[in-house]
Amino acid sequence: TSNVTNMQNMFNNCSGLTSLNLSNWNTSNVTNMSYMFRNCTSLASVTMGSKVTTISQYAFNGCSALQAIELPSTVTSIAQYAFANCSSLKSISVPEGVTTINNYVFQNCSALENVTLGSKVKTLGNYAFNGCAALKVLELPETISTLGKDFVVGATNLTVYVCNATPFSWSNSFKVSSEA
Repeated sequence: TSNVTNMQNMFNNCSGLTSLNLSNWNTSNVTNMSYMFRNCTSLASVTMGSKVTTISQYAFNGCSALQAIELPSTVTSIAQYAFANCSSLKSISVPEGVTTINNYVFQNCSALENVTLGSKVKTLGNYAFNGCAALKVLELPETISTLGKDFVVGATNLTVYVCNATPFSWSNSFKVSSEA
């Protein structure tokens, strides 16, 4: 796989795919993984390779059986809609190298309870956590500088911690807007 540069749509709509181990794949030359697993509705687990740097747009969108995924420490970018509509996703840790959670990244991840953001995240894009009704805790690192429009809506039992400070209650009526 070392000569492959484009994996766009590789497994798109493969409803029978249940798991995949990419740890031995050399993806160092891959520049496009957009839609790679989109709508793989039976995909429950994926092991990513250590050379992955970008989770492309719509990469896992609609993977409704995906409960957890461990992103390698090499990931520095997560594009829009990357995990949107992963309705069984319960937890995720964003690697330290990621500075932006783009628009709609986790939209409608209705089972998402725990998100660990890397300490370098500066921006949460518009609607990043929209429709994440189960989200209970969101810790914003001290590097956070931009909160996109309605970056979290629908999480009625959410506690937000800012820079490891005292938690404050979250309400659906509270909206943070910017030009993110």
